[in-house]
Amino acid sequence: MVVILSLMENLLVEQLGNYFNGLIGKIKLRFVIKRLKNEVEVLILKQYGDREYYLDFDRFLIEQNVLEKIIKNFLNQDVLQSKTINQSVDFYMNLFVEKYPKYKLYNIELKKIIQKYFEIIFKQLNKISTSESQVLCRTIKEIVDGIERQLQYLTDIVDDNNSLLKQIVSGNFRTRSYIETLLTTSGDSFVQSDYFERYLFQDTEGGKERDSLDILLQHHKVVLIGEAGFGKTFETFKLINQLCAKYSDYQLIPVYVPLIEYEDGLVTLFDIIQSKMAPFCEGNSKEAINQLFVNNKLAMFFDGIDDIIDEKKRLKFFSEANQLMTQYNQNFFFFTTRNNRYKHEFGEEKSFRLTNLVDSIIQRDLIRLGWYSNLPPSYLKLFRNPLLYKIGKTILVDRQNKELLNRTQIFTEYFEKNYRYKNSYSELSLHETLNLFGKFSYENFNQSSFTYSEVDKIISAYPVSTPNKRNLIDYFINFGIFDTSDRITFSHKLFREFTAAYYITNNLMISSDTELLEKLIYNEEWQEVVVFISGLFSTINEQDNFLDFVLQHNLPLYIECVNSKNDLLRNNGITDFSIENHVERILSEIHKTYSFIIENYFHPISEQFEPFITENQVDSKIGITGSIVENSLYYWFDIVDKSVPDVKVVSSNLLSQVRQEYQATIFLKTTRMVQHSTNLELSGFIGDSGRKIAVELIKSNLKDILEKQSLPASNYILCELLKETIDRLSWLKDIDEISLMSKEVRKRIDEALEDCPEVLSYTTSEGVELFSLNKLLSILLHSGVDYRSSIIPGRDREYSESNGLTMNLYSTKRKIEIVETFFNFAEVSYLEMVKYNFPKIYRYFSKFQDMPYKLLITYKDDESNPWIGYYHVAYSGDKNLVEVSHSDSFKNYEGAYDEIIQSYNLLNRVPKDISTHESAFSNLLFSRNISKNTLLSDYVHKEIKNSLEEIFGKI
Repeated sequence: MVVILSLMENLLVEQLGNYFNGLIGKIKLRFVIKRLKNEVEVLILKQYGDREYYLDFDRFLIEQNVLEKIIKNFLNQDVLQSKTINQSVDFYMNLFVEKYPKYKLYNIELKKIIQKYFEIIFKQLNKISTSESQVLCRTIKEIVDGIERQLQYLTDIVDDNNSLLKQIVSGNFRTRSYIETLLTTSGDSFVQSDYFERYLFQDTEGGKERDSLDILLQHHKVVLIGEAGFGKTFETFKLINQLCAKYSDYQLIPVYVPLIEYEDGLVTLFDIIQSKMAPFCEGNSKEAINQLFVNNKLAMFFDGIDDIIDEKKRLKFFSEANQLMTQYNQNFFFFTTRNNRYKHEFGEEKSFRLTNLVDSIIQRDLIRLGWYSNLPPSYLKLFRNPLLYKIGKTILVDRQNKELLNRTQIFTEYFEKNYRYKNSYSELSLHETLNLFGKFSYENFNQSSFTYSEVDKIISAYPVSTPNKRNLIDYFINFGIFDTSDRITFSHKLFREFTAAYYITNNLMISSDTELLEKLIYNEEWQEVVVFISGLFSTINEQDNFLDFVLQHNLPLYIECVNSKNDLLRNNGITDFSIENHVERILSEIHKTYSFIIENYFHPISEQFEPFITENQVDSKIGITGSIVENSLYYWFDIVDKSVPDVKVVSSNLLSQVRQEYQATIFLKTTRMVQHSTNLELSGFIGDSGRKIAVELIKSNLKDILEKQSLPASNYILCELLKETIDRLSWLKDIDEISLMSKEVRKRIDEALEDCPEVLSYTTSEGVELFSLNKLLSILLHSGVDYRSSIIPGRDREYSESNGLTMNLYSTKRKIEIVETFFNFAEVSYLEMVKYNFPKIYRYFSKFQDMPYKLLITYKDDESNPWIGYYHVAYSGDKNLVEVSHSDSFKNYEGAYDEIIQSYNLLNRVPKDISTHESAFSNLLFSRNISKNTLLSDYVHKEIKNSLEEIFGKI
């Protein structure tokens, strides 16, 4: 007790030095210490002094100087940070329990002791009326009240459940103590004020949004999939909190298992579960826990499958989890994971996703915080990710210009903000702080969690400028990016990825290290780091080298990087972008990204992208001309000689003249003219945005190509177009051989040429252009296509047999034949067209990655409105197979889902798409396109559009 009183004395002297100066001050100090001693003896020693843990805990408080550090940490605490009073206290509680595991059961009592120490200090300080003492009083009072609120919350809930708990037979498991303790930890992780009501839904057509607890109680086994920062862990703690708070309603005992512990340990899944529950068991803990499983009393929460990085350990986890779910299938199992580590290894689980934050909720919450401006659409899209919104709003409320650019900037400013509130607690600069976190993250990237002693050892070994290692470790852990429970983990993996990116950018010469670049770009685990790196460069040259390398090697990742890169022009204070060298920079970036993607990733169809340069223009290349006038960018692509520069900047006063010159000459080089004007400010493109503008322009060109269906097509689609054309020609529609059609069309063209030898186009009275038709027939004739076997069969009944119903023109047998033929043609056409048109990117498409597969189609008959349902399963053959069955009903989604997963598991493959589809049979007969009835072409182009959107986003 003497030592801890001495530490308390040092704290008072440090904080209130002037009050205790001189002889009178020393007398005052002596009386204060005497009163403190009396209070400690009465309120702490008398009540807790004989407890088995007391001497060890007292020694720990002295060694760690816990009371002073909690006060100083809270003095430097930003009210908007995620760190709470209880988390700061819990850090030391966990450090103590890690050192003395046998005392884990006394966590609540230990916290009460700390609370009483603060109450004692507050009581004495409150008698001193200086301004310094009042500041310290307010701080300590907040700490006391924070601990008290948590303890009272736990007591109220447990009291509400007392009557039921007394009736429950849980073997030798102390349910009340466990629920009380779990409420402490889950309450810290689930802060109600940070929560927005969200729902789970299955990612299928017509998937309904439902409450996560309702889904868990219905299905027993649930997997929650989501991208980084999407709130999966937060939703987990919400569920745990609900089950604890209403234990009397659900009678389920939640068990939270962060799977980083599975990655870091050499134990079984049951060993980890046992470690969570054993402190609350009497006697044989294994038997007590088994009894809870047998009685269906457990709700297991396995958080972060993606944290199990080691492939062998992950396979071992799936094996153990599947065995657990099979053996105790009436218990409840909830899993969370990012997409990249979960490959549907659970054969019967229901996979769900969380709904986005709704735009109106985001705007309403910002208004509540005093931020009244409407967010631009790009920011709303960013903030639909709950973690990015939580971080972003803490920055927005303090910013004067109300502007955020990307998630890298959000994380950068978050660390800067935390540093401003913590810098009096640290001897490190902001750069040293980020480097400290970054070195830790980079060197331990594959380790997901750490013991307190491991962190102590790692950080103590780092060469830093501060001599006070103990303060450094406290500063490190309490900065606001770690969770401290049984082990220390990043509160979100994005913090680890951001800090690793900072370290790489500032220490490893990333833009010139090809080996490191390839490691990052091709390794899925590091791709979030790559995106962050793109926004951390301080020089344009380094950023350009890095982005150019990514562009050359990974197009989808490049597009992610472009959306998150740093705007170094504006960071360098550039505000007038109409200056010639700044205009040249923007135009150059547009040209580089646009021309490289077109020439390398879309080479087979490059002639369909502006400026529509053809391969026979061998002495020419794509150039760009443009100008910026009053925040509006005017530019166009031109076909120029290879000897001239790629970029031509035009002054604002000459813009009109140069545009007229371009318009006068462009049709001598190509068939179409396209000019662009963009208000950079309104579109969000002001600054160094050339790459982003180029990506958006490519998407616009792709949209135009897909809408016109101008991609080089498969023979089946060409035959469909031929049938659509000749059905309008009475003199041709009864001919079913391409060679005879070609002769007849050629005959008509020759007759037209006799009357007008120079004619290049001839349209019949039915609206058919014969030269185009002749070209189509020549292509099919050269390919040796059998027309009759390359078109979808028509009706097989006469109108007199139909009773006025269109569907009666087709027998059931013919309808099934139509379904099978249509989808066979569609599968072949899609594969042929993506391989030919997109040879360097089609392997990114999920549809291709799922091949070979068997497309299972069910035809459900109905006299007036028959339907089809379809999905694909893995197939062991060398090409896709279509299989049609006739049934009175469709397989429900759960059954189809299980069949898809099991089929891929059997072949040791992983499905990318596990959706099911339904459609009216009439959609295979009549197009929604009023100008032509090309159903096969419509379907295939829609599938291609979906695939391209996986890379480019919405087109």
